[in-house]
Amino acid sequence: MALPGMEGKRSVRVGKTIILLCIFSVTVETQPLKTNLTIMGFFPNSEASFGGETGSGVPAAVELALQDINDNNNVLADYNLVMLWNGTKCDPAIGTKVFFDAMYQLPPKLMLYGGTCSSVTSLISMSAPYWDLTQLSYDVTSPEFSDREKYPTFFRTVPSDLDFNPARVRLLRHFNWTRVATLYHDETNLAIVHSQLESSLVKAGMNFTAQGFVDAESARRRLKQIKESDARIILGLFNESMARHVFCEAYKLNLYGKRYAWILNGPYSRRWWNTSAECTREQMRKAVEGALVSNFLERSTSNHRTISGKTPAEYERQYHQRVSGKRTNPFHGYAYDGVWVIALALDKVLRQLQQAGNVPRVKLTYERQEDMKVFMFDAVKETDFQGVTGKVRFRDGDRLGTILYEQIQEGSEVRVGEYFAENDSIALHSVQWQGDNPPRDKTLRVEELRRVPLALYVMISVMAMFGIFMAIVFLFFNIKYRNQRFVKMSSPYLNTLIIVGCIFIYLFVCLLGLDGALISETTFEVLCTVRTWMLAVGFTLAFGAMFSKTWRVHVIFTNTKMKKMAIKDVKLFGIVAVLLLMDIVILTTWQAVDPLTRGLQTFPAEPGREVTVVPVLEHCDSNNFTLWLAVIFVYKGLLLIFGCFLAWETRHVNIPALNDSKYIGMSVYNVVIMCVIGAGISFVIKDRQNEAFVLTSLFIILCTTITLCLVFVPKVCEMTLVL
Repeated sequence: MALPGMEGKRSVRVGKTIILLCIFSVTVETQPLKTNLTIMGFFPNSEASFGGETGSGVPAAVELALQDINDNNNVLADYNLVMLWNGTKCDPAIGTKVFFDAMYQLPPKLMLYGGTCSSVTSLISMSAPYWDLTQLSYDVTSPEFSDREKYPTFFRTVPSDLDFNPARVRLLRHFNWTRVATLYHDETNLAIVHSQLESSLVKAGMNFTAQGFVDAESARRRLKQIKESDARIILGLFNESMARHVFCEAYKLNLYGKRYAWILNGPYSRRWWNTSAECTREQMRKAVEGALVSNFLERSTSNHRTISGKTPAEYERQYHQRVSGKRTNPFHGYAYDGVWVIALALDKVLRQLQQAGNVPRVKLTYERQEDMKVFMFDAVKETDFQGVTGKVRFRDGDRLGTILYEQIQEGSEVRVGEYFAENDSIALHSVQWQGDNPPRDKTLRVEELRRVPLALYVMISVMAMFGIFMAIVFLFFNIKYRNQRFVKMSSPYLNTLIIVGCIFIYLFVCLLGLDGALISETTFEVLCTVRTWMLAVGFTLAFGAMFSKTWRVHVIFTNTKMKKMAIKDVKLFGIVAVLLLMDIVILTTWQAVDPLTRGLQTFPAEPGREVTVVPVLEHCDSNNFTLWLAVIFVYKGLLLIFGCFLAWETRHVNIPALNDSKYIGMSVYNVVIMCVIGAGISFVIKDRQNEAFVLTSLFIILCTTITLCLVFVPKVCEMTLVL
């Protein structure tokens, strides 16, 4: 018998239960059941767990994506996206068996997801086209899978190893580096990446040297070659283990510091340089300081909401809540976005088929599954949405993603920028260099013109101008007293030619010191011609007049018949005119056939750590400069020799009517001696600009001044006594 009151309470509980059952029945009847869409997933482990090194942390991202998609009323609203977990243990045999077993079992698989290990993914990807299946991977980066002929239906949300090359080249362009060295580990995948990198460098118009190595010893030799080539920007393609050997050797060879920039291919583990058998941690820290590392972007830094309605930061918080205390995976964001790629592709295909067949979407899954498989390829190919890893788009199966730049700063990896493959752009910030500026891509070779110091040029020019002033004074004296017997007997008109010739030579000295510091290149070329004419004509007028006067003395002195002989000045002018005509013919021909131009002579470089100075000397030059110079030297040399001979022959002559014959002879000796010594010295020291300019100018000024003084000072003294 029931206790009093118990029966009433039981009745109340039964009534509540009946009401709840009625409510649940109504709810079930009013909520249509969703159809499952099954995708086949390949992971290192068969369950949605976090075990295993390769796939750890990925299932949490996949589950989060499935939950977000199935809770989303805008994507696959009538369906549940289901992942069929398959473990491959990274074994090609197991992976292949799992794939074929699943293909012959229900439910039908509309797409393949995952793969993780390249050896497993390769076999499955080559088989998938025979079932009209598209495969999407979230972490296979091998360049092998970019081959569309071999893997025609393969896509990946993670950038390929090849996609790091445009990021590297863009970084080089950003810093205006055009001369680089590549150092790569010569193994299959890295060799493929390096081959494509070489093509990119050539296309970008960059100069590079490629050094491949197979072990630590060969890496040491390649680093020595890089140092000998004076390469400053080094692109490194090698795994983490080999990176330790490379940077230990780089430290020993001093291939680090503010003069060098290393650009490495990631990803590497955090503080990977702290372990090295041959170098200390401090040595390794110094060697890697400032190195730039290109890496995968785990999540976008943008604050914009993604396709799921979350920001990348919100997604990451939810992901870490799921894997709290367990190992994460750097590719978890790509795994999350990958599931969304599949969901959006399925949604697009279902909508297309519904519009084409006017069939409720829920009935399409199994009735037209073959059509769905075929259309899935195009739908994935046209993917375009904002994911947690950035913009998700594909080009020939490869992700047009974002590459992260990190720099090792004070022993830590610091994010310093991103590369956006979609528009080949770069965004850098917080990049730090050990010097004040980014390293140069080579020792800067600077050509430095050797110029005559302005003070030296002014000093020599003042001396030449003083000579011109003195010549003008003598010219005034010669003209004013030309009818005085003592001056008249010395042929004043020929004396005038001597003075004019000397003025030309003084002006030549003033022009000799002009160079690129004071005049333009075009003016310098004109100046070359002017200087040549001025020196040649000045010498001919001055020495030609003295030569003709000496010749007259010689003719008179050697007159064996002792007849009265008068050689008028007009004949002497004729001699000067003939000599001047020869100058005009030679110089005009030279100018017409082989004109003088501005030439540059380089000298041994003066090496420096950052800048190598190459001294360059401006000079007048032509194609056959030596030949033309030889013609003039032979002609003038013969004239000097003959003049010297005449002066020697008449050294004892003392004819009152020819009162300056003795001084003219001395002037001839002076010119001959000074020309021989001056020309010899100028050729010996022609590479030493300042010394050559000073000595050449001084010899010319001294020779010209002595000549003027020998010819005119005695006349001035005589006239002083007369007056």
